[in-house]
Amino acid sequence: MFSGKLDRRIIFETKTTSRNAYGEETTSWSVSFTTWAHVIELRGKETYEASQLTEVADVKIKIRYRTGLNVDDYRLFYNSKYYDIYSFSELGRQDGLEIFAKLLQVT
Repeated sequence: MFSGKLDRRIIFETKTTSRNAYGEETTSWSVSFTTWAHVIELRGKETYEASQLTEVADVKIKIRYRTGLNVDDYRLFYNSKYYDIYSFSELGRQDGLEIFAKLLQVT
């Protein structure tokens, strides 16, 4: 993996669930780690849904190899936007990770 291409900072956030005073489960996100990445925007479009402009974008992100990551417990924060991870794949023999993510519409 060429470290010169890892030119963007991304933040991985992990999901935690807890119970509030009424016994209801609440989900919150906290910063897990920050790393350098190579970000490639695959496609994007803007559409109108329910009279609101929504943005749809897919990205491919390459980072150095890490263990312990899974799709269900992490999301990404990059360029002031949140991304939902839907795929991880290993590059080479633990050379790096290729991550595919979709832009989240956070309200």
